[in-house]
Amino acid sequence: MQSVKLILVFVLMLAGAARAQVYPSTGSAWVTPGGWEEPLATSRFDSAEAVTRWELRHADLVLGNWQSAALNEASTVLLPFRAQSLSCEPDEQQRWLAQQASANGQDPENVFLHFAQDTRLSLSAAQLQSDSLPEAKPWLSRTADTLTIPGWDPVNDRDGDGQLSDTEYQQRLNPLASARFAYQARVLLAGQQPGGDCVYRTNLSDPAVRALLINWYRYHWQQIAATGGYTPRLRPLLGPDILPVVSGGQILELSLQAGTPEAEARYLAQLVDFLGQLKQRLAPALLAVSASGLALWPDEAVSAPLRSQVDLWVRPRFITPAMGLARIQQSWQHFALSAEGASSVLMVSMRDGHSYLHPGDERAWHQDVETGLALYYLFNLPGQTYYHNWGDSLSVDSTNTSMRDWYRPGLPKNWVYQPTAMLRVDLGEPVSAPKGYKPVWWQAEPLSGDSRGSVLGSYKVAPAHWFWLYRTGWFGKQPAEGVIARRYEHGLVLYRAVQQAGQSRFLEAKPMRISLPGTYIRIFYDGTTSEPMNYLELGGYEGAVLQKAASEQ
Repeated sequence: MQSVKLILVFVLMLAGAARAQVYPSTGSAWVTPGGWEEPLATSRFDSAEAVTRWELRHADLVLGNWQSAALNEASTVLLPFRAQSLSCEPDEQQRWLAQQASANGQDPENVFLHFAQDTRLSLSAAQLQSDSLPEAKPWLSRTADTLTIPGWDPVNDRDGDGQLSDTEYQQRLNPLASARFAYQARVLLAGQQPGGDCVYRTNLSDPAVRALLINWYRYHWQQIAATGGYTPRLRPLLGPDILPVVSGGQILELSLQAGTPEAEARYLAQLVDFLGQLKQRLAPALLAVSASGLALWPDEAVSAPLRSQVDLWVRPRFITPAMGLARIQQSWQHFALSAEGASSVLMVSMRDGHSYLHPGDERAWHQDVETGLALYYLFNLPGQTYYHNWGDSLSVDSTNTSMRDWYRPGLPKNWVYQPTAMLRVDLGEPVSAPKGYKPVWWQAEPLSGDSRGSVLGSYKVAPAHWFWLYRTGWFGKQPAEGVIARRYEHGLVLYRAVQQAGQSRFLEAKPMRISLPGTYIRIFYDGTTSEPMNYLELGGYEGAVLQKAASEQ
């Protein structure tokens, strides 16, 4: 209890001060912090509370929840939410919605989508496990590989009392709908959600339901002191990837067949429209969305309205040590989103780096962190981008490391994955390439263009200012191997790779000596530096962050 009080006092001190950016050259973010543990290995922390205090001081943005309104108020917190989903088990949100609907003379059941006919879904044995389905629901029929959900058609409910009597059931006008109650026919997704959660789809076609949901988020976000919301995954929604329909499938509120591209597109359009209403009604609330699974171009009919509503894009596994040159030269959309004014959290994963080949090697892990930050600085746009490294972990949280995701188990993950000593070095703003160096070109069919430009095809983009320090051959726009670089006011970042990603043989490539456009010092994981140098040796899939030597400043 005493430690909690100390944290709250610390938070109040933070809240009283101006919220300056933690690091000089970029923003930093935590994604779903939580699960803090007392370190099991020797470190600077003696308790889980000490880890929490450290995290509070080392991020400008939190996509998650500090599990305390006081802590949230001292940060910029975007609370995870999924407007398209409601839990299969009654929770605070459903109780609140039901209470408000009843008080307004509305049917609480209207907040859900329903199957209009008995529907059989093809599901794997894992998806059909009892812990991923709502408990004590005898109307759900299961076989070894299917789940059958009864349908609800209001024409069968002749007296309109919300249930079928024995007589009404026997005399159904629509014999293909066998649900006795509407709640039995809710559109159910079991096992396909992250973590295997069971959810129902929300009825976003009803304006009254939308108003209820907006009021809920207003209430909930104010209660927990959140600045806005973050949707971890927007799609899939009602398409074949998530609702594999064997028979039936008609959705009452949409008059469309579940498990079809048409249902997916219609519901996505409704969801995007709802997010726009939510943002308008709760202004100045911020909205963040994960870009995972989304085609942000060229389908302007849906993507343009979505892009206009989203303040911040979250890019999981956007950067990996062995991502290769081709992926970099295809990553123009980040700069297009930035040109539209959006911010981004660029998440670094170290799953394919040198630590994959040498999991017990301290230097391999440190090198992957250094490479990840160098790659991040290739994409960094100060004031618009946030750095987050989730290492090689299976989960994004604040728990301790294990033998599979760091060379030493029992250390706070966020502490070892965030290279604070490197981030403290002030590189300044990105600047144009030095004279005489060839620019890197975007190569994303059918688009091709100079990365120094502010237009790519018909799209506005923020200039990347990438250039080649080395490349195999000077003809063509996609060398087989190269060293891509970006200059900053006070530094330089560079990365050596081949076109292909994840080539194990290239991870073991011999170091190559690369001439530098000036005199620099290299910044290592722990903040130590090299001697001033005019050249650098880089191995395969290796990046480096350099600072101008004092003589160059």
